[in-house]
Amino acid sequence: AAVDFAREQHPDEKIGVIGVSLGGAAALLASPLAIDALVLESVYSTIENAVTNRVAARLGFLAKIPAQLLLMQLEPRLGIEPEQLHPIDKIPKVDCPVLIISGLEDQHTTAAETRKMFEAARQPKQLWRIPGAAHVDLFQFAGKQYEHHVLEFFVKHMR
Repeated sequence: AAVDFAREQHPDEKIGVIGVSLGGAAALLASPLAIDALVLESVYSTIENAVTNRVAARLGFLAKIPAQLLLMQLEPRLGIEPEQLHPIDKIPKVDCPVLIISGLEDQHTTAAETRKMFEAARQPKQLWRIPGAAHVDLFQFAGKQYEHHVLEFFVKHMR
């Protein structure tokens, strides 16, 4: 709806989207979107990984059973099957340039997940991993570097 609104209000302008964490997953799950460039920050690959990683961050090795109990509630409570919440299945359908950003210390969206998301994306694509950053507001964490990377990406792909 936001993309449709932006296109309606500015039909001759290019549109870039920054999706952070669940917002990035939502952008992918709605793809393909009629946009010109997409930045994905700390986006999980599957709902199973997202839930397991978040529970593990709190409970450590005891996370598997509580995570499974949470995942089992998706369909009866929300009418959604876990397979419907796999952004990694949608990223190959994105038909615009993609910049994937993650923190190297992120326990919620791991480096392995981020690598798989990047590998699944079509060209043109870029990957930027930020040393020391976790699952935080990467703009706040990386400041000027974040501005430089993201603005350079948008300028390059939205001229």
